[in-house]
Amino acid sequence: MRRLAALLSLSVAVTVPAGAQRPHHYQAQSPEGATTLAVDVGDRVTYSIAHRGRVLLGASSISLTLGGGRMLGRGETVRSTSTRSIRDSVRPVAPTK
Repeated sequence: MRRLAALLSLSVAVTVPAGAQRPHHYQAQSPEGATTLAVDVGDRVTYSIAHRGRVLLGASSISLTLGGGRMLGRGETVRSTSTRSIRDSVRPVAPTK
C-alpha cells in the first residue's frame, strides 16, 4: 500500500509541472482581417505571420539575452492577458506616391 501511495504521489509530482508548461496560443488580426499574427508561448516563444491564409513567416522563435546571461523567451509564462478591438488606421504625415 505504501508503494502505491508513493508511486501515486510521484506521478502527480511529475505531471503537475508538465501541465503547467502547456503551450498558450495568442492571435492578433489587422483591422480588415487579412493579416494574422500568431504567438505561441510554451517552452519557447514563437510567432508566425499569415496574409489571406498564406503563410508569410512560419513559426519562428524569438528571445532576448539580457546582461548577466538572463534569457527571455525560454520557459516563460504569461502573467496576464487582455483583449480589445481597435478600429483605426495610421495615415502618413508626408504624402506618398
